[in-house]
Amino acid sequence: MLRLLAIETRRLLREPLALSILALTILACVLAGLNGRATLEQQLNGRAAFDQSSAETADRIRKQIAEAAGPEDVAFLPVRVSSPIIAPMPLLSDLSAGRVGIEPYSATMNLRSRSDTLFRTEQLDNPELLARGSFDLGLVAIVIAPLLLIALGYGLFTQDRESGAARLVLAQSGRPFKLLAARSAPRMVIVLVPLTLTVGALLVSGPAIEGRIEAALLWLALAAVSLLFWWSIILLVNSLRIAAETAALALTGIWAVLVVIVPALIVAGTQTVIPPPSRFEQIALARSAEIAATQDYETDHPELVSDNMEGWQASMRKSATINATVEGKISPVSQAFDERLAEQQDMVRRFQLLSPPMLASDALASIAGTDEIRFRAFRAAANTHLGVAKTFLAGRLERDSVMSQSDIDAMPEFAWSPPPSSFVWVLVLLGGFTILIGAIAAQRFGALKLE
Repeated sequence: MLRLLAIETRRLLREPLALSILALTILACVLAGLNGRATLEQQLNGRAAFDQSSAETADRIRKQIAEAAGPEDVAFLPVRVSSPIIAPMPLLSDLSAGRVGIEPYSATMNLRSRSDTLFRTEQLDNPELLARGSFDLGLVAIVIAPLLLIALGYGLFTQDRESGAARLVLAQSGRPFKLLAARSAPRMVIVLVPLTLTVGALLVSGPAIEGRIEAALLWLALAAVSLLFWWSIILLVNSLRIAAETAALALTGIWAVLVVIVPALIVAGTQTVIPPPSRFEQIALARSAEIAATQDYETDHPELVSDNMEGWQASMRKSATINATVEGKISPVSQAFDERLAEQQDMVRRFQLLSPPMLASDALASIAGTDEIRFRAFRAAANTHLGVAKTFLAGRLERDSVMSQSDIDAMPEFAWSPPPSSFVWVLVLLGGFTILIGAIAAQRFGALKLE
């Protein structure tokens, strides 16, 4: 077996097609690795800048208190004190970018913040990114690598059948399993090794994040199972009595259906069946409620115009009251929007069984910590913290005395742990599909007879 494997490897490395595919795989992995490294640095630099800005704001507040700044500055402390909200660093944003280029990961809340305006700064620098996605190793593993495997394996046995070599193989051994195994291994290596080496290079050059190495090993395991799934399909098609050109066309069609057509239909169908509420409705309602609440409050409290401490405190209470009124008005719309998005995601996950590559792609993003579920959980945790922090500040606002440093130190801090990644069932399912398809292909090759 080893001798046969060595012969097949040497023969494969002399083929221009195999060398071209190896070069393409290396090029794709290098480009994906460079993009991944840039994404990781953007995340690290953005968080560092946010931490520095938050620290500068906190120092400025401390100085105002310590240096006994003007009475107006001290009086307005409850609305100037802020609390930073930042998501933990994803483990593998350089492997699977997921939604890190779209979703915000930080915000600063204060007494005037609302859940609908908390994340006002989006991370999408170029709207084209939303349409074309990110070229990362996840894309290489799910989209590009299967095509390269098809190019390497469409004639794995069909060409022998056409040339008559298959008759000789069956006459000598009775079964083509050793030949298929010897031909399969080096072809998988051509695609899988560059991917593995790129992951290793990113780990070595990347930051020391706890759990990053373990997550990368799981990511590689899932990517390998995904490629084995495609190889089982290639073997099954090779077991059919068809020409090599027909096999290439059939495999390309299967790839197009599973990778492109079915995911597009799932997303389009979900948007049609469960359309989300309009964000414009939410914005219009918020603006209308804000105007109405402001007019009502000013009508009921004409004494607010004042240049003393009592007037400033009344002005802050006015702002807090208007903010709470507006948030109460728009809360049902925001909740309906979030619930509808959750329904959309649930529907997409149910129909993902029709597209194993789509399942694998989402699972890779889940391992990397860049999936939709993680960012949705982060937003929910941020909104919960917003409510707690605003309650704390509103309580300090109702007091007659001004805020002290002890009040600021007692302010609730944002703390959140990402939900566990949901990849195990995808790994088991893909493995099951691979074993099933591979068993069917083996049964067909075992019963193969050439006349």
